[in-house]
Amino acid sequence: MNFRIILCAIAMAVAAQAAAAPRYIYVFHNLNSFVGTAEQELAVEAYKGLEEVGRRNGITVEPFFTGLSFEMYQRMAPELLEALKKSGRDWHHHGANRAPNPQPIQRVANKTWPEAIRAIEEYESSALDIRTGKLDPSRPGGLTRMVEYFGRPPLATGRFVRAPIMAAIKDRYGAKMGVGTHDWFGVPSSWLWYMGTLNRPDDAFVHPNWDFMEWVRVEWAVKRGEDPKTVKRSRPNEPWDIFAKIDERLKQLDPDTPAFLVFGFHNNDLFGFNFETKTRFEPEYRKYFLEKMDEFLKWAIQKKGFQPVTLRRAYDMARANFITPTVADAPVLASQIVESVEKQKSLPLYVRAPRSGHSLVEAWQVLAAALTGRQAEVKDLLGPVELVPLSAQPVGATGEEVRAAVRALPAASSIPARVSVAGKLANAGEFLYLMARVVAGAKAAEAPPVAMTPPVAAREERFGDALSLLQMWTYKPAYFGKAGARLQRATSVEVNLRTGRMQRDDEMRLLRPEDRPPW
Repeated sequence: MNFRIILCAIAMAVAAQAAAAPRYIYVFHNLNSFVGTAEQELAVEAYKGLEEVGRRNGITVEPFFTGLSFEMYQRMAPELLEALKKSGRDWHHHGANRAPNPQPIQRVANKTWPEAIRAIEEYESSALDIRTGKLDPSRPGGLTRMVEYFGRPPLATGRFVRAPIMAAIKDRYGAKMGVGTHDWFGVPSSWLWYMGTLNRPDDAFVHPNWDFMEWVRVEWAVKRGEDPKTVKRSRPNEPWDIFAKIDERLKQLDPDTPAFLVFGFHNNDLFGFNFETKTRFEPEYRKYFLEKMDEFLKWAIQKKGFQPVTLRRAYDMARANFITPTVADAPVLASQIVESVEKQKSLPLYVRAPRSGHSLVEAWQVLAAALTGRQAEVKDLLGPVELVPLSAQPVGATGEEVRAAVRALPAASSIPARVSVAGKLANAGEFLYLMARVVAGAKAAEAPPVAMTPPVAAREERFGDALSLLQMWTYKPAYFGKAGARLQRATSVEVNLRTGRMQRDDEMRLLRPEDRPPW
């Protein structure tokens, strides 16, 4: 009897394990640039070391270059870039908020959309002085030089905390993925489409500074016979043991939804570069650092069952299930927009049809087609690119006036920020509501003052600027096979944002320079 119970339990456990959604792991390497020859040589050592650890574990390490770091590696270790070029592997861009000042996010601040696009195109096509931050348009540099060298576009672009930066990198250079939406805007999933690019999935994130490097420092102290309590820790309320810490994050994930574990580093994490001190990690520690990295990856793959995956594979998984809305979806889209405005006093983040969740940009195009009888052409358009204040009074119009306003709209690359209807100007949010009311069957409609942005709270104002929030019109949940829309809770947000809080609250000064993350 007991034997049968045991067999039954084993069978149930095996069945449960088989039914669980797959788990993936990818490793990325952010490659910064340095002025000193010694640091440049250490950066080359870091590149080679991380690549070797990846190979031993069957992992393709994903490199993210800034224009300056690309030039540095091409000068210091051309054989590394040549091997990457010939391999056909994806390479990625990481330059949206990287030194020297003025950084790209500073260059686009307070500019109109066209001005910001031009600023980024100039930045990514010109040589850059690492000491002064001045551009030299007479010499090619940035992404332009990288694309010419590799002969293929970057797959992903990093840290796109300004919408015009993402638009420029995507449209001119062909990037298909970005990173940062979940952390900067706090939207419900890190697995989504924003401005036509797939956000890089990071359901559980191993932060190099607050997680891995602190664990290695404690383990190093123990190895040397020192008291581990003397190691300065940024999150003393969490276990220092990385296996226990990451296990806690993994337990928060839905076992029936595919999930990604992210393991990322900056090249200087391996040798301890910091602007405020000349201290560098000794060779013995750097060797130990790589050994611990190897140990962690073996744990994730062999014990936790995470499958190594590339970002290209992650992109293809989602892309295959990217469902396009049709005019048949118009009644559902219209009813949900009306309900959100009338009950929640705001636009929804996205709208649900029976087949998929759709962005407000897609809803706009489908409703406009339904009102005019035209063929629905769902294009990869932008949301409004201009901030418009709320109307002082409700905007009223008949169904025919709304249809006339739709027919009069010129072709454009983005949703218009304002529309003339019945002799009045309505902002994009208000006009979307008017279209929805008419599609839902109303003969006349009156739009209350409707803000153009859905109710998304940016984590910090310096990240979630108003123009980037306005592009939440393009937010669309990603789909993964039969699992449906991704609503997996990312566990990395609090960890990622701690650096920003420490800066703002002046807590950073309490850390020794060698314990601070590089900027």
